[in-house]
Amino acid sequence: MGAALSGAGRYRDLSYWLSTLDEPLTPRPALPGDADVDVVIVGAGYTGLWTAYHLARADPSLRVVVLEKEIAGYGASGRNGGWCSALLPTSLTGLARRHGRDAAIAMQRAIQDTVREVGRVVAAESRTDRPSRRAAAFSRLLGH
Repeated sequence: MGAALSGAGRYRDLSYWLSTLDEPLTPRPALPGDADVDVVIVGAGYTGLWTAYHLARADPSLRVVVLEKEIAGYGASGRNGGWCSALLPTSLTGLARRHGRDAAIAMQRAIQDTVREVGRVVAAESRTDRPSRRAAAFSRLLGH
């Protein structure tokens, strides 16, 4: 599929999320040479961007560079439908059977806390605010 497409269509046709963006989907220019930075993050998916965001918030003096071959969200992060969910890939009972009740409960709580944190950051950084829709969506994500 990717070889037949060019320009923005190459990226927009990869996923629903990329197809809905208003921004141009063009890769940034390559670094012109060596860079003197404190942290280099390889990959502009969820993990890379989340890490860069929190490093910059924790210490604004850090020089952080995110390297991405294509565009942000090009890989797996842009193709999963944008899921941010507190659902486990197995039953809580099964997880408890394999790893113990306390570990299963700790994992479920950690996942729920992660979804809440994503919601907090989205609300804090969002350019548009739809609190009622967001509250309902996060309630579903948390399994409530």
